[in-house]
Amino acid sequence: MARQPFRRTKSDGTIDDGTGGGGVPGYKTVDLDATHNHSFHKSYGAFGVDGQSTGYTMNFFTSNNSWHGYPFVMPKDGTLDSIVLQVSTAGASGDELSVAIYPSDANGNPEGESAILRKTDVDVSSTGYKTIDAVANATVTGGDIYWWACCPKFGTFPGTCKLKTSIGGLPNLSGKITGGSTTTTPFSGVSRWGTFTGDPPSTFASGSSGLQYKVGSPTGRYILFNLTYT
Repeated sequence: MARQPFRRTKSDGTIDDGTGGGGVPGYKTVDLDATHNHSFHKSYGAFGVDGQSTGYTMNFFTSNNSWHGYPFVMPKDGTLDSIVLQVSTAGASGDELSVAIYPSDANGNPEGESAILRKTDVDVSSTGYKTIDAVANATVTGGDIYWWACCPKFGTFPGTCKLKTSIGGLPNLSGKITGGSTTTTPFSGVSRWGTFTGDPPSTFASGSSGLQYKVGSPTGRYILFNLTYT
């Protein structure tokens, strides 16, 4: 009989999914309320992907002055200090990104949760690494679901800005979506929710302004960022 996957927190705070680092990934489920209209959800990737790229402008991820929510699995316990994005091709003068990270409840739902990281004026008019600080004492839990949001605010869209991204490599941490009319079959890929207008808010909206009337869609591309712990 094949060995059943398991998950545990190791002494260094990272997650061991029982695959030995190179096998079939473990899965984490986002179980959203059945009333949420998520008809096209697939599973999502988090970290450890292959197929990295610097070749995609922001229209592959969202629309101008709007954002999608991307769920991911936090890989390690600790206090989040910052994240680092890599701008590989500069945008125009004045081009900015607005970004945020939200925790979620026990079912992976971020509605009503306050951002643990949020910056609405990340300058992407030059290349290089962009450090974005988390809020003070942002304690995170390895293996839990968090949500990444990113809003481009460009003079001309999609513009020229390109970030370090994944192009659909198999992640070593991934998950599946349940709820509504979604399939529960895990796939290699990323599911995104949207579209939300304006900057990602300090608190993720609920009800009619939250996830309930938004549609998810599978995508094989998402923005990569490094997590820095204190």
